[in-house]
Amino acid sequence: MSARQTKKLPNYYEVLNVGSDATAAEVKDAFHRLALELHPDVNDDPADHERFRLANEAYRVLSDPTQRKTYDTMRLLDLGLPIGRLKEWFDDPIRMQGALNKIATVLAVASGLFRPKRGRDGRDLTIPASIGHADSYAGCERAFDYGREADCDACKGTGFESISTCAHCDGVGRLRSDYFPLVAKRCPRCETRGWIGETRCAACEGKGRVTGAHRVKVRMPAGVTDGYRLRVTGHGEAGSRGGKDGDLIVLVSVESRSDGRRQGNDWTVDHAVDFATAALGGVTHVPLPVGTLALRIPAGSWDGRRLRAPGRGFPDVRGGEAGDVFVTLRIREDTPGDEARRVLIDEYLRTVRSESTAPAGEFRGALERHFGIR
Repeated sequence: MSARQTKKLPNYYEVLNVGSDATAAEVKDAFHRLALELHPDVNDDPADHERFRLANEAYRVLSDPTQRKTYDTMRLLDLGLPIGRLKEWFDDPIRMQGALNKIATVLAVASGLFRPKRGRDGRDLTIPASIGHADSYAGCERAFDYGREADCDACKGTGFESISTCAHCDGVGRLRSDYFPLVAKRCPRCETRGWIGETRCAACEGKGRVTGAHRVKVRMPAGVTDGYRLRVTGHGEAGSRGGKDGDLIVLVSVESRSDGRRQGNDWTVDHAVDFATAALGGVTHVPLPVGTLALRIPAGSWDGRRLRAPGRGFPDVRGGEAGDVFVTLRIREDTPGDEARRVLIDEYLRTVRSESTAPAGEFRGALERHFGIR
């Protein structure tokens, strides 16, 4: 029985002059370059019309992920299994084994065990950032300049000014084993790339990668704490040959501040008030990391009394409730006056230690006469 000839699949990657691991953007750019040269509107050569038709067909297949996967599978296998030859295979055990190997390879490709090598993802980069409590309290925007590695623009990361499809594996990058079809062998010539470099790129000295300056603006959310790690997606080391870019990790350190301290999302501060305000009540203004807090001081407050202003602390960086402000009162004793005033101050500081010992009756009347009603 005569064997029916099967048509060999065209190499669409060679048609567009790209590697088998080319990204969708690289395929599109290659087709546009050919279209500008071969389109019938600008080229009267009939031979070039056929080249344009083939280039258009190649772009239609390679730009569609589903069609491209099917095409890569069939090009890899190039089965050529006409129905009329089935009897010959059954009569010939060696041919039958080869056919079974090819069918097993189809299953391997479909399951993802057997596919060309793809690009390498970029690494994450970490940079430090020091901010003050004011920026931590309200949030801020910072610009960072740093160097990051990326593919060379001149050679698109290949390291070569020109490349050609590997003839040994036909641009696949892998070789199928007749005995172990589920195991993909590396192509020894192109080392799984699917292409062969011809002339080294002068811009990157054949490395395929260059380090360049990179700037990114980062918004620090309100409430960031010391040691907070802020991830900025896609601004780490650039991926290679279509790989995903890494992330930038901003490691935040918050500078210390002498007039207060942060505990979680709470702000704790010691605040000095004059004796009259502590004894008879009033309003004082407590400095915060940003702005001030108008705090009412209850009459009869003592040195070391702790007051709380709920919800006026640091915002929660994860969107929860804000912290509180805790103010510890420190009574100033520099109020001038005569001996009677001095005796009142000393007695007050000695006896008033809690709300239950707040001045009352004649003692409070004497305080109001000497320091004025607040």
